[in-house]
Amino acid sequence: MIQFNSIGMHMGGCIKIIKNDLWVRGQFGYLIEEISKYTKKLYLLLDEYPNTDLDSFEIKTDYKIKSKNVKFISLGKSGGFVEFFNRMLIMKKNLSDINVDFLLIREPSRRSPFISFYCKKIPRVYLFGGDWNTSLNDDKNIKMKFKAYFFTKMLRTHLKNSLVYVNNKDLLNRWENHSDNISILKTTTIKNEQIYDNPVDRFHNRKKVSVLFVGRLDPLKGIETLLIAISKINSIENKKWELNILGSGEEYYAKYLQDIVFDLKISDHVTFNSYVDFEKIFEFYKKADVVVLPTLAENVSRVIWEAMAMSCPVITTAVGGHKSTFIDYEDVIFFRPGDSDDLAEKLLQLSKNKSEWLTLTTNGIKTVRKNTIEIMTRNIIDGVQKWMNNK
Repeated sequence: MIQFNSIGMHMGGCIKIIKNDLWVRGQFGYLIEEISKYTKKLYLLLDEYPNTDLDSFEIKTDYKIKSKNVKFISLGKSGGFVEFFNRMLIMKKNLSDINVDFLLIREPSRRSPFISFYCKKIPRVYLFGGDWNTSLNDDKNIKMKFKAYFFTKMLRTHLKNSLVYVNNKDLLNRWENHSDNISILKTTTIKNEQIYDNPVDRFHNRKKVSVLFVGRLDPLKGIETLLIAISKINSIENKKWELNILGSGEEYYAKYLQDIVFDLKISDHVTFNSYVDFEKIFEFYKKADVVVLPTLAENVSRVIWEAMAMSCPVITTAVGGHKSTFIDYEDVIFFRPGDSDDLAEKLLQLSKNKSEWLTLTTNGIKTVRKNTIEIMTRNIIDGVQKWMNNK
């Protein structure tokens, strides 16, 4: 299976080294393990955490790399403005002499333009799980909008002669004029062995319904719409509808959501949970009757893939790459963004229609089986080999 002597790899997030073990963000851990199977050495180009705070560690670096051929190249310690200049010096020193067959860079990343600059002689492969488009259009956060403009402009200059994968048509439309080698590749974090093909119909056989939200507590995630929908359903239904919110975010916004729950008088129906270890999240999916992702802006959410892999139906919005990636009433159910009435109607409809529930869970499993991380990685490696042979 080994086809390369060495590969360099960069993705968002940081790394921690504990007793010589490398710890990364869970959703990237599986991809690292898969890529490592195709090379003698895999070098991770990542920031280091500036401290060893346990809470931060558990939330952001919850996966221990198991592959023994994975090495680490530091991009400096993550931090603020002062650390930025130190990182520039460290990146220049550590990347100037790097020698690998190719670099795999997952977007979006704030380090990507700098890595591309220092490694411009090395073949580069970009894997877009998203970009900076949402921030570019955010007039409320001028600082982030400026950063997004800067990173986007810098990145465009490095794509022309690189191999580029994007995970939906929206991204393809935004980036196809900046690369001569660009195509769509669905990105996922699901391993084949993880797929839980055992749908349990609790929806139609009990007096309680469990709804799950997984993601950041952020205004763009549309959580307010979900809270209002749960309130409306509980006011007319004999069944008790419970909402489990799994995620964390800015303290002010978490408090804002809790105030909404109090005002809607649904405190007995809503539970807030901070992030848990990546691999433990799947137990929440297995216990849920339906996952709702009411997002107002998204590329393609990994939450949808994770829920479908656990035989859990999904109701979400047709924003960003969702519409071109998933089929309405086959893979997922779409509702109008920000419309709590439409969401409540779709939830009630699903709870009363067993055949619809079965269609979603069955098709969801089929869709995931065609798009596991093993298949995705194999497609990346095959594409890289073909591209490099034609260079």
